[in-house]
Amino acid sequence: MKHKKSKYAKCKCCNLIKDKLDVSICLSVLKNIDFVKNSDQKYDLYEWLIDANFEWACDKCINEKRSLIAKPSQQNNIYSPYLAYYSVNLTCKKCGNEFIFTKEDKKFWYEELKFFRESVPLNCLKCRKEIRIFKIQNKVLSQILKKDVKEMSIEELSQIVKIYYEWDKTNKFNFYNKIIKARQN
Repeated sequence: MKHKKSKYAKCKCCNLIKDKLDVSICLSVLKNIDFVKNSDQKYDLYEWLIDANFEWACDKCINEKRSLIAKPSQQNNIYSPYLAYYSVNLTCKKCGNEFIFTKEDKKFWYEELKFFRESVPLNCLKCRKEIRIFKIQNKVLSQILKKDVKEMSIEELSQIVKIYYEWDKTNKFNFYNKIIKARQN
């Protein structure tokens, strides 16, 4: 006679095996998800927690504030939502340094910004800010450079010079800086 192999859930926050009683908070969150609540089908929520791709944490991690309870109704993924958030280490694609995607950041990303569950930051906060600034500067530069140099105002030329200085583009910095000086004389 074959015995059914018992399965236990492993908390991804503390990496410890947890039984049904140790995950009651996330099970209650799971139980209150609309498609579970409104379904005629009866789920074994603990088995589902083990087999499905939910992000969750044990009661101890939640109570000790190592993780945060999620609000699936505020997320953009109704079939496999986060039930809890915990911090994870990631590697920045741009600088290669390790950074922490905090539980608070996750809550903001998935509940406020409504990012999909598969979305994670590729870069650390410092590099994300640098990338954002670069994109803004590039847009400004593109708009100004659509014009002929003769049509550019001193203010626009100054913006170009400032951007090229920040980008360490010496030749372009010098070129537009000479135009400004010529116009001022």
